[in-house]
Amino acid sequence: MHLRNHLPFSVPGRDPIRACPKSVAQRGSRQAGMTKYMFLFAHSLISIALFFSTASATQGESQPEASPAFTNKDLEQYRPSAPAGENPAQGTDVQKQEKRQKSEAIAERKEQEYWCKKARQVKKSLAIAKDEVDELTARLKELSSSGTQISRKKTTSLEKQQSKISRELKTAGKRLRERQDTLAELEGDAYRSNIPAGWLRCQFE
Repeated sequence: MHLRNHLPFSVPGRDPIRACPKSVAQRGSRQAGMTKYMFLFAHSLISIALFFSTASATQGESQPEASPAFTNKDLEQYRPSAPAGENPAQGTDVQKQEKRQKSEAIAERKEQEYWCKKARQVKKSLAIAKDEVDELTARLKELSSSGTQISRKKTTSLEKQQSKISRELKTAGKRLRERQDTLAELEGDAYRSNIPAGWLRCQFE
């Protein structure tokens, strides 16, 4: 039997054997075009992904990570809180006042020590000069009282002793008056400087 009579889709006037290879070739051509299109599309996606990945890596290397910035509001949480019912500004004023009072107390203490030490030195030198005058005065008085009980031969020696003591007494008296003037001048300076009189006696209360 001839093969043409047994084909299911025979077209009158057309040979089915000749038509079949042409259809197969067309389908193969369409599949090859679709595969090529998918390949180009996938290649484009991979190229775009590689481009953005490289750009992101380059930007990350060129720009270092920025350090976190802190503001005054951020620092407020680390400041010690003021006691209840106390204003922070008021606490600062109190601290300044206490510091000023402490400085004033130290300065006053130094001034007290200065006037006390100065007055003590002047009074000490005044006391020495006074003791010297008292001693010479007593010796001169003793020689005067013993002059009536000695012989005429010893009178000349006694007069020489009295003359010597008188000269020493005169010098000691002058020194005593200078010490008294020095003390008076110191007291005047303290008065003009509004220094309490007790400071010159080392009395500070």
